[in-house]
Amino acid sequence: MSAATFENPLIPNQRLKQLYNAMRDLRSGSKRTRGLEAGIAATANHLRPQDTIAASAGLAPAVGIVQQSSGNLLPSTLDAAQQFAAAHGAAFANMHFTPGSVAVLYLDSALPAGCERFIEMTAKRELPVLYLQLPGQNPHPSVAKHKIPVIPVDVHDAVACYRVAQEAFTRARTLHLPTWISFQQIGHEDSLDTMRAYLKAKGLLARS
Repeated sequence: MSAATFENPLIPNQRLKQLYNAMRDLRSGSKRTRGLEAGIAATANHLRPQDTIAASAGLAPAVGIVQQSSGNLLPSTLDAAQQFAAAHGAAFANMHFTPGSVAVLYLDSALPAGCERFIEMTAKRELPVLYLQLPGQNPHPSVAKHKIPVIPVDVHDAVACYRVAQEAFTRARTLHLPTWISFQQIGHEDSLDTMRAYLKAKGLLARS
């Protein structure tokens, strides 16, 4: 079977094109997230309407571009500590009242003081939380202490980001278990150019 006709059942071709279009929207709509399009678009692709999303004031507009009507974005007027607390409170409520819903935290700066107790609660109560840490930061020491899985992935690789997010979201929705995704900048490839070339090779975009 040729590459042009093969369709990966884990990432349908239509989903690949949606991911590419979301990355284009981010590139044109947010200078703040230049180089982060693949990671943000790939994770936002898995959101559902009843999910809770926490993002900083600088990152929230970009997340809003790709979230569409999926997920409830917490007010960006909340500071980091308030967002952290609200997201974990939502995860606790989701587990009991809206099973299958998750809390997603986009982390683009140092974690707030007091975050350890929420991370500990997440691990001990097995809350459906996804921590999405953007490049430049390291996982909090309590993440390893409480044995929350940390998955590193190249933030420029949209397909890899999608697969990692798919696994993490499924784990949270079905098993109520948290995951920490650590986005890393590996190399200097342009994620949009790379994704475009990938889709052309599969015959999903017209060759120019």
